Amino acid sequence: LPRQWITNDPIFTAAELQLGAQKERHVLVTMPGEPLLRLGWWVRNLTEKFNFKTTTLAGYSNAHMGYFACPRDYDLGGYESILTMWGIDTAQMIFDGVKSALNLL
Repeated sequence: LPRQWITNDPIFTAAELQLGAQKERHVLVTMPGEPLLRLGWWVRNLTEKFNFKTTTLAGYSNAHMGYFACPRDYDLGGYESILTMWGIDTAQMIFDGVKSALNLL
Protein backbone atom coordinates (compact mmCIF):
# COMPACT_ATOMS: atom_id res chain seq x y z
CA LEU A 1 0.00 0.00 0.00
CA PRO A 2 1.18 3.56 -0.58
CA ARG A 3 3.05 5.03 2.39
CA GLN A 4 0.52 7.83 2.84
CA TRP A 5 -2.24 5.25 3.46
CA ILE A 6 -0.56 2.93 5.93
CA THR A 7 2.86 2.59 7.54
CA ASN A 8 5.26 -0.24 6.80
CA ASP A 9 7.76 0.71 9.51
CA PRO A 10 5.85 0.92 12.81
CA ILE A 11 7.08 2.58 15.99
CA PHE A 12 6.34 0.96 19.35
CA THR A 13 6.68 2.71 22.69
CA ALA A 14 6.28 1.75 26.32
CA ALA A 15 6.38 4.16 29.24
CA GLU A 16 6.42 3.27 32.92
CA LEU A 17 4.19 5.34 35.18
CA GLN A 18 3.99 5.55 38.95
CA LEU A 19 0.64 6.77 40.15
CA GLY A 20 -0.26 7.60 43.70
CA ALA A 21 1.65 7.04 46.91
CA GLN A 22 1.68 3.23 46.64
CA LYS A 23 4.56 3.23 44.13
CA GLU A 24 2.75 0.62 42.05
CA ARG A 25 4.12 0.12 38.57
CA HIS A 26 1.88 0.95 35.61
CA VAL A 27 2.75 0.82 31.94
CA LEU A 28 1.46 2.58 28.84
CA VAL A 29 2.05 0.60 25.64
CA THR A 30 1.40 1.96 22.15
CA MET A 31 0.47 0.07 18.99
CA PRO A 32 0.12 1.49 15.49
CA GLY A 33 -3.37 0.09 14.85
CA GLU A 34 -6.26 -1.76 16.46
CA PRO A 35 -5.51 -4.94 18.42
CA LEU A 36 -8.26 -7.49 18.80
CA LEU A 37 -9.02 -8.85 22.27
CA ARG A 38 -6.61 -11.83 22.23
CA LEU A 39 -3.63 -9.66 21.35
CA GLY A 40 -4.58 -7.33 24.19
CA TRP A 41 -4.47 -10.30 26.55
CA TRP A 42 -1.09 -11.40 25.14
CA VAL A 43 0.25 -7.94 25.99
CA ARG A 44 -1.39 -7.92 29.43
CA ASN A 45 0.08 -11.33 30.27
CA LEU A 46 3.49 -10.12 29.14
CA THR A 47 3.37 -6.94 31.22
CA GLU A 48 2.45 -8.98 34.30
CA LYS A 49 5.77 -10.80 33.84
CA PHE A 50 7.42 -7.36 33.99
CA ASN A 51 5.63 -6.80 37.34
CA PHE A 52 3.30 -4.05 36.16
CA LYS A 53 0.09 -3.76 38.14
CA THR A 54 -1.92 -2.25 35.29
CA THR A 55 -1.48 -1.89 31.56
CA THR A 56 -2.94 0.79 29.34
CA LEU A 57 -2.93 -0.10 25.68
CA ALA A 58 -3.10 2.83 23.27
CA GLY A 59 -4.02 1.82 19.74
CA TYR A 60 -3.63 3.91 16.61
CA SER A 61 -0.52 5.47 18.14
CA ASN A 62 2.40 6.73 16.05
CA ALA A 63 0.93 5.29 12.83
CA HIS A 64 -1.82 3.17 11.34
CA MET A 65 -1.50 -0.47 10.26
CA GLY A 66 -5.13 -1.63 10.32
CA TYR A 67 -6.39 -4.41 12.57
CA PHE A 68 -4.22 -6.92 14.45
CA ALA A 69 -6.01 -10.27 14.45
CA CYS A 70 -4.38 -13.25 16.15
CA PRO A 71 -4.26 -16.47 14.07
CA ARG A 72 -7.44 -17.86 15.63
CA ASP A 73 -9.38 -14.66 14.93
CA TYR A 74 -7.81 -14.34 11.50
CA ASP A 75 -9.09 -17.79 10.55
CA LEU A 76 -12.62 -16.87 11.69
CA GLY A 77 -12.78 -14.29 8.93
CA GLY A 78 -14.74 -11.07 8.91
CA TYR A 79 -13.72 -7.50 8.29
CA GLU A 80 -11.03 -7.51 11.02
CA SER A 81 -9.12 -10.36 9.37
CA ILE A 82 -9.55 -8.81 5.92
CA LEU A 83 -8.05 -5.58 7.29
CA THR A 84 -5.17 -7.39 9.03
CA MET A 85 -2.85 -6.22 6.29
CA TRP A 86 0.18 -8.43 6.86
CA GLY A 87 -1.63 -11.75 7.13
CA ILE A 88 -2.00 -14.38 9.80
CA ASP A 89 1.31 -13.55 11.54
CA THR A 90 0.54 -9.84 12.00
CA ALA A 91 -0.37 -10.13 15.69
CA GLN A 92 2.90 -11.94 16.46
CA MET A 93 4.85 -9.22 14.63
CA ILE A 94 3.05 -6.54 16.65
CA PHE A 95 3.55 -8.48 19.90
CA ASP A 96 7.28 -8.75 19.18
CA GLY A 97 7.42 -4.97 18.67
CA VAL A 98 5.68 -4.38 22.00
CA LYS A 99 8.04 -6.82 23.72
CA SER A 100 11.05 -4.97 22.32
CA ALA A 101 9.69 -1.67 23.62
CA LEU A 102 9.09 -3.18 27.08
CA ASN A 103 12.62 -4.57 27.15
CA LEU A 104 13.94 -1.00 26.85
CA LEU A 105 12.35 0.05 30.16
